[in-house]
Parts: sequence; structure tokens; C-alpha cells
Amino acid sequence: MSVNLALTRCCNQSCLHCYVNAGGARNEGNNELGLEDWIAVVKECRDQGYEHVHIFGGEPFLVSFLPDLCDAIDDCGMAYNIATNGCLLKPTDYGWLQNTGGSLVVSVFGGEKFHDAFTGAPQSYFRARETIRTCLARGVNASVATCLMRRNMEEYSSLIKEFADMGVEEFFVLHFSPIGRGEALFEEAIEPAMWYTFYLRLKQILPAIRQAVRHEVEILFELATYPTDNPATLHFTQEVMPCPLPRHLSLTIDWTGRVFPCILFLNNPSWALGILQHQPLEKILKELTFDWYNQHVKQNRCPSCRYYGKCQGGCPAYTLGMLRDFRCSDLKYLPFCPIRVIPV
Repeated sequence: MSVNLALTRCCNQSCLHCYVNAGGARNEGNNELGLEDWIAVVKECRDQGYEHVHIFGGEPFLVSFLPDLCDAIDDCGMAYNIATNGCLLKPTDYGWLQNTGGSLVVSVFGGEKFHDAFTGAPQSYFRARETIRTCLARGVNASVATCLMRRNMEEYSSLIKEFADMGVEEFFVLHFSPIGRGEALFEEAIEPAMWYTFYLRLKQILPAIRQAVRHEVEILFELATYPTDNPATLHFTQEVMPCPLPRHLSLTIDWTGRVFPCILFLNNPSWALGILQHQPLEKILKELTFDWYNQHVKQNRCPSCRYYGKCQGGCPAYTLGMLRDFRCSDLKYLPFCPIRVIPV
């Protein structure tokens, strides 16, 4: 199992879609957890059976103790990766990343012009690309993550070809979540039919990309939806799954020690399960059960639908104050967990 650690809300960029609503400079007076606090959190996570740590923010490389924290994660026998915009790494960072077996997931949203405008940071595309190039040269695993919306969807084919040609082997296609700053971009959300068609298109072009670059290329895709035209497949498909909250599969701990059942709830304090400074993680996890899910999520959804037993109403973070997931409209496509990745 993997746990998500939101190390800081501070960021050196201002990406238009950011579901964390990250931004601002980091300083000692912002009440974010320190190194010893985070090491204690990591040990608690290890003791609860978590084997992998996903570090994100904000921008984790704004945090001065990041190398020490990653050393501690490695000492605990846990693997980790860091989601980053790739613009702040120093030459010394590649050494400790290599020594601790860390990997980077670098955000790239499109070509240079689009990426720089979207992040609000000139030269950010060039810096991200150079960070990836340096990782590959230094033996540090680096993958590329791209959140797709209507405005950058058509750029993705050229993006993946460019970075695969550089030597990148792993790509993440992220489903746009209209929460945080993304609420203002709701019209950029890709409807399920178009999203599923895009997934099928990637399956078609992937063999040609692999042949062209002559190395393995894997695309991990947040499928998020599935057609209902073949109901039998919904009984056994491994491509989608309902909300995983009670299974502890998306547990997220933020920069203040608050524990959330899912990474998509970071901007909604009412979903906090507890604060680690006040109660141990073991106790918090014992309360995150199917009974809790039925009480807080399931009872207010749409059980009258004949497909409810499959999708269970979709994603609770996507209800946006409504009774059901905004992606559910004509019942031709069902809304499933939007952050579960599958290989294309």
C-alpha cells in the first residue's frame, strides 16, 4: 500500500488547475510540520503496513529537510517517489535520490509555450526537461505526469513522443479534477465518452512509439470511467473500481498532520479524519471502515440507479454539492475512481 504525504502547500508555480490550491513562499512561521514530525509520521505509516510513500505538495523541493526525510523513509525500508515540477533541483539532489532509490514524477502539461503559460513560470518547461535529462544521465528514475484537459489533450501525442525519445520509460496520464483552483476550469473537464476514446487511441499508438524509440514505454492512465454497452464486463473488469476510501488505498496526510481518506479532499477540512498530533494513526484507520463509508458517503448517493452496485455513485469529491458525481449523466458511461491508474 502507498500513503500520500503532502509535505507543503507552498509552491514556486501557480498552475491553473491545482487541486491543492498550492502557492506562496515557504517560511518557518507557516505552521507546517518539521522533519522530526514527518519522520514520526513515516514510522507510523510503516507500522500500519504501508510500503510506499508518495511525496507531493505544493513543491516538495522547497522543503529544506527533504533529503533527510527521504533518508528516513529509506531507513524504514519503504520505497518513495516525489511529485515535482522539476524546476528547483540542485546538482547535489541527484546523489541522494540515487542513493535512496527515490524516483521523480515530473509534471509536464504540453509543449514549451503551453506549459510555461499554464504554470505561470517562464522557462519552467526547459527546467523540467533538463531535470528529466539529468535524472536519466545520473541513473535516477524519472517519469512524466500530465494532467489532461480539453485545452492540452491534442498536444499529448507529441509530448509523449518527445520525452520517450529522450529515454523516459514511464508516463502518467492524469484525469483533470475540477476542485481547488480547478473549479474555475470546470468547462475544461473532458466528458467520459471523449476520455475513454482517448484511452483507446493511446492503446493504438503505443506500439508505434515503442518501436520508434526502441525501448520500453509504459503509460499509466487514470481511466476513471467505463462504458455500459457491455454490462457483462463490468462484473470482472480490473480497469476501474468504485471509491476506495474504506480500503485505505488513498490515505493522505497534509502539512499540518491532518489525515484525509483521499488525496482529493485536501481542500475540504470537513473530511479530515483526525490530526496525528492528537491521536495515533492506528486509531484513525480503525475508524475508516465500510460502516464509516456507508454513513458519510454511500447513504446520500443515488441507490435507485440500476448501475449503483457497480460504481456506487462515483467519486464523493466530484459531487460538488450535488447528490451524484457530475460525470454521471446519460448512463452510457459510469463514473469510477478518478485516481486509479491502469497500464494502457
